[in-house]
Amino acid sequence: MSDEKITPARVRWARLRFGIIAPLLSSPPAPGELGASIAALAARPWRHPSTGESVQFSAKTIERWLYTAREQQDPIRALERKVPSHAGTHPSITPAVAEAIRTLRRQHPRWSYQLVRDNLVALGREQPDLGPLPGYATVCRYMKHHGLGKHRKPRRHEREPGFVPRERRSFEVSHVHALWHCDFHNAKRKVLTASGERREAVLLGLLDDHSRVCCHAQWYVGDEDTESFVHGLCQGFQKRGLPRALLSDSVARHRIAVLCPSALCGRFRPDRGKTARDLQNRPHNLGSQSESSQPSRDASVRHGGLRAKPAASVGGAHFSMAAALVRRLISA
Repeated sequence: MSDEKITPARVRWARLRFGIIAPLLSSPPAPGELGASIAALAARPWRHPSTGESVQFSAKTIERWLYTAREQQDPIRALERKVPSHAGTHPSITPAVAEAIRTLRRQHPRWSYQLVRDNLVALGREQPDLGPLPGYATVCRYMKHHGLGKHRKPRRHEREPGFVPRERRSFEVSHVHALWHCDFHNAKRKVLTASGERREAVLLGLLDDHSRVCCHAQWYVGDEDTESFVHGLCQGFQKRGLPRALLSDSVARHRIAVLCPSALCGRFRPDRGKTARDLQNRPHNLGSQSESSQPSRDASVRHGGLRAKPAASVGGAHFSMAAALVRRLISA
């Protein structure tokens, strides 16, 4: 992590201010030339300590910095922004108001901040002894600081007996190119073909799990058949290489075992937004196939306890091309 991200903003600003007035402290100008020296510093551009953009400061501001730091033992500390003594506290929230907020959150854990504040105002009308009530922004800061946020309603599978909570992450693997997500997306509008027929279009997307890089995306006219899936998958392999594992929401439909017959049998539940919701997903290892193994069109896939034969809609040329590509990428 860079030093700029670790150092507080007030310290970075203090260093910038000291760097601007440092020539005036180390080499004071001759009598009568201080104004000209400050004007020259005010005309120069300076780098913003947080955004990196070019900024300028007025002569009055630089003069104030100079007189603030000139007689100090630690000029950088003197140029820092002073932290208020009440920082981190909530002086406008009395103990009675704080207890009322906690009671409302305890009674209604799924209320929003706005709803809690509105009911606090209604409670203040019934109980004038609460005194002046804080604003909405103050209530939000207090609730966030004390962990009084909105509680999510548990899902159906989380209410089942024997449910064990698991870690929720934005990715399932710890490094790039270890897992790809693949899925079809149906277009909202139909496309007009050359024959005058309107047909549905589907988009095949290949997404890297850790980096969220789109390895390949391509539109196809027609249904989500195996031929389109194999074609798009080969395009992604040629662009990005062979991933460690592949995750699809419909193994029986795509028949990935045509390319990679060995599959992981454990249940897999990805995070929301990666693949279709409420579907059992299963990763399939692409890297375990050896050079001598030959993918077969008659290979079967075990999915959810059922055995499904690969679809016969894909010609032998597509299978030969895909198998040869996978073998070449594995041996590379």
